[in-house]
Amino acid sequence: MDKFMLYSLTAGKKALQDGGVNEDVMEELDKTKCGVLIGSAMGGMKVFNDAIEALRISYRKMNPFCVPFATTNMGSTMLTMDLVSLNLDSAMLR
Repeated sequence: MDKFMLYSLTAGKKALQDGGVNEDVMEELDKTKCGVLIGSAMGGMKVFNDAIEALRISYRKMNPFCVPFATTNMGSTMLTMDLVSLNLDSAMLR
């Protein structure tokens, strides 16, 4: 996981806490109309650079997750998957 994804996860969770989004609020939301939007101009460049360096040695050394982890929208994707896996009512929302 690239560092920008870790920063996105941390910042997103802190934003929910700061916004007062807790279990009661999450239960009232229409989750079909909710989304996560995080902007990143150059996220994932470390993973992409590592893949290019590995490719110089052999294509077998390249990380198969290079392309999805190098895309700039993976920060919001990882946060969304993390919140869904927690059923949106974890301790971080309390």
